[in-house]
Amino acid sequence: MNHKRGVVLVGVGLLLLLLVCTGGLATTLMLLWHRAGADGDPDPFVRSTSAANLPKTTYKLPATRPAATPKATVPAYKPDGKQVPPEDELRKLLTATILDVDKAARAKDVKLLFPRLIGFWQRIESTEKLRGSMKLFEDRPPPEFASVGDVAPIFSKPAVLTKEGEFTVGGHFPTAPNRVNFTFTYLFENGEWKLGNWSLGTAPLP
Repeated sequence: MNHKRGVVLVGVGLLLLLLVCTGGLATTLMLLWHRAGADGDPDPFVRSTSAANLPKTTYKLPATRPAATPKATVPAYKPDGKQVPPEDELRKLLTATILDVDKAARAKDVKLLFPRLIGFWQRIESTEKLRGSMKLFEDRPPPEFASVGDVAPIFSKPAVLTKEGEFTVGGHFPTAPNRVNFTFTYLFENGEWKLGNWSLGTAPLP
């Protein structure tokens, strides 16, 4: 009888011990829950997430074309008689002059040169002088005259505008088999550079 009573007491004691331990664990969990709530985290078992923990997503921006840069427009050259034409325009002027001389010489008609010359050369007496200076080219037109458009002129010195409003340019075109030597004086007349005096011929290349 005492043995049975002792077994019962031991069982009751274990049951009480289990209840006490279970109550203590529950109390501990409640305290932890309360503390986590006080720290602003509603769930202590939920891991806090920051921007560093988030998976990185790459967004591909749509390809855009850069705004087109407007091209700078170079104003067209207009002779004004106040300055020597720039080099590229001077080359055009010299080339056109020699080609016009070649055309007039081959046609044996000095009047074809009139649009290129100052008004002085279009007078009757001046035209006779002009024919005399063109006779050499009419008798034997240099083939090199037609080739000046294929090479750039080489200037002997820079052209300078004088106070009289004219400029003289000299040099040669390195054509073959002979080079074309020139010395031209231009005056500004009727809104254009017109040929006044000139020296033109060919010479062997050095």
